[in-house]
Amino acid sequence: MRPARRSFLAAAAAALVGAVAVGQADGQVSANILSVACEGQTATLSMQDNEATYTCENGSNGNKMMVADFEVHVQASEVTLNLQNDYTLRTLNITGGNGTPTINSAESLNLAVLHELHRLRFESVKFVADTVLTLPTDMSDLHITVSSMTDLSLANYPTNFTVINLTDTSFDQIPKVLYERQYESNMDISGPGEDISAGDSSGGISTGVLVVIIVLVVVIAVVLAFFILRMYFKRKAANSNAHNNEATTTLMSKSDATADKGSFISNDEFLRNFRLPQSDVSLVKSVGTGRLWVGEYNGGKVMVKRVESEVTDSYVTKALMAQARTFATISHPNITSLVGVTWLAGTDFAVVTEFMDKNNLKTVLSNTDVDLDVSTKLQMCCDVALALAYLHETEQNMCAKQLSSRKVLVNNAMGCKLSLFECVPSSAKLGGPSKVAAYSYGMGEVAWLAPEVLTRSSPMDARKNNIFAFGILVSEIFTRVSPYQSLVEEKGNTMSDVELVARVRRQEPLVPHENRQEYLDTPASVRQLVEQCLSYAPMSRPTAKDLVEVLHNAKEELVTNSI
Repeated sequence: MRPARRSFLAAAAAALVGAVAVGQADGQVSANILSVACEGQTATLSMQDNEATYTCENGSNGNKMMVADFEVHVQASEVTLNLQNDYTLRTLNITGGNGTPTINSAESLNLAVLHELHRLRFESVKFVADTVLTLPTDMSDLHITVSSMTDLSLANYPTNFTVINLTDTSFDQIPKVLYERQYESNMDISGPGEDISAGDSSGGISTGVLVVIIVLVVVIAVVLAFFILRMYFKRKAANSNAHNNEATTTLMSKSDATADKGSFISNDEFLRNFRLPQSDVSLVKSVGTGRLWVGEYNGGKVMVKRVESEVTDSYVTKALMAQARTFATISHPNITSLVGVTWLAGTDFAVVTEFMDKNNLKTVLSNTDVDLDVSTKLQMCCDVALALAYLHETEQNMCAKQLSSRKVLVNNAMGCKLSLFECVPSSAKLGGPSKVAAYSYGMGEVAWLAPEVLTRSSPMDARKNNIFAFGILVSEIFTRVSPYQSLVEEKGNTMSDVELVARVRRQEPLVPHENRQEYLDTPASVRQLVEQCLSYAPMSRPTAKDLVEVLHNAKEELVTNSI
């Protein structure tokens, strides 16, 4: 680790010159700058497919097409970053305005989805949680300046990663990135202040910092040893057999809080009936930015939803455990099945479910190499209808949380199954209008929301919301394009959602299929069913059983006509 003062100053000067060059001389906002105008409010900032969009707490929003060198000026009290796949950005600057906005990053911040990003700068912002960044493979520069953080750690160190600039950034503790020392010797680091130095000309951490680190490590080790011994003797006194009792087994490398969580997990008698051997389950790759993983179990692929050991809030773990108990009661050929639950090394709790080879239905529909005839499309619709009928009619009174083509999974035989993780009790809160940030413009979610969810015009019935979304789904299956695709192409992702909400408020007819020829060639009974599903009056929509009956008859009619 070398200071390389000249190289850093040169880089800083180059960055300054670049920033001036992209601005306009008359002070107007440049084409490569998005201003998040949500002063005093919370905001959601989304970046996906060449477009950056934001939505304020009061519903106001804006968007801008991203270019290689892009800046975001944030005027908000708090901003949540929603990063999706993008291949446009090379340089990204996120700068806070008045009041130093808080970056909401309770979980790891996955920047790897910005595949071509080389240079990232956060300036005048505040990170309230311990921040772990996952960097793109071509990342070279990371600048977090004039900001405040609790801690900073990097999940990976790309080959070309050579600059970490933390100038004038305050930390609650010595940041892990300074003493993890996983970087190469040519790394240039500018520390957060005079008391934390990146090293002298010979490289390495300064002697003063090294002494502080050693002292901290010793103190932490002594404190941990004290609590571990205290817990050991306390448990031994309570039960001399606790050491050999699986009900009190906790995971390795856990703190006291995590050990308590491990205790209530392993004491759950019901879930222990579904427990899989820890050694038989492994994680292969993360899916998206959430807690969902592709894994392996007994030589085959599975899906794994997990709670990381670093999550100290037991509520998160208990919520997933409650879901697992619900999942265990669900059994239907058109819903992915529960394989079991497990305690993975480094993970408090994980739910393991069936893996579907073709990914989600949206991926299949958009793949032009996949041939789908009318019979196959009808069967896909019927598969989902059967899953909904099962959920809606079971004693648990369940529903799909957010039905869409992304939540329906497909196997090699083109059979469709609703994701088990989408199955919730009908009484569960589904987000909707009472939660402004639950749905964001420009994310492809608005089209799937029933009118009463958008306008709060009727009592919420989760099952009726499912039926509305099913009408959208059937339209997408038969047209093989996204809902309101022409509107999206004309106005863009965000403004098309704004227009769609306006149409709903005017109670205009909803035509997600846009009367495309592929849809007009659909059996008349199916088109009539879609129209009923999209009714503004929830009680006028058919039941899930009605869906199954109509689709079954349409299949039989198709067979009869083909003879």
